[in-house]
Order: sequence, then structure tokens, then C-alpha cells
Amino acid sequence: MKKLLPIVMGVLVFGAMPSAFAGPDWQAIEQARKNHRTQVAQMEKLTANEKCAAKQLVLPLDHGPRAATTPYLNEQRKASFAAELKACEEAHAKSNAQ
Repeated sequence: MKKLLPIVMGVLVFGAMPSAFAGPDWQAIEQARKNHRTQVAQMEKLTANEKCAAKQLVLPLDHGPRAATTPYLNEQRKASFAAELKACEEAHAKSNAQ
């Protein structure tokens, strides 16, 4: 009985050991890199108007106990994004007019 506990503990430790030595999944990493390169290439092919349309506004949480910002700052971010989008569209319209 005295030797049973150390034997069981030893088996558990040696059973869990291979996962500690597991390396990164290189195939998944290379696939992610390939996907990123294709996405960047697709973004470079977009016209200026499509780039303006592709932009999205993402706001941090402004309510609740773990709020990262305030509603006032989010309203400022919305106004700034709207102005940036308007400027982008005006620049595109100006370049098409010429």
C-alpha cells in the first residue's frame, strides 16, 4: 500500500508529460500566414471607393461594470469615423470627376 501511491503518481506524471513537450502546430501557423497574405493582396486590389466601404467602426464597451470607455467618448469616435468616411468618399468623388 505504501508503494501504490507513488506508483500511481508516477504513472500520472509520465502520462501528462508528452503534452508538456508538444510543439506548435506549424501547419496551422503557415495556413494562417497564407490566408493573411491573400487577404492583404485582395485589399490592395480594391478601388478607393471599395476601401471606403470596407471600413467598419468598432466601439469599445461603454456600459456595465467593466466598461472600457464612456458613451461620450464613443459618440466622439462615431463622429470622427463619420467625418473620415465622408472625406474618403469626397476624395473618391473628386478623383472620379477629374
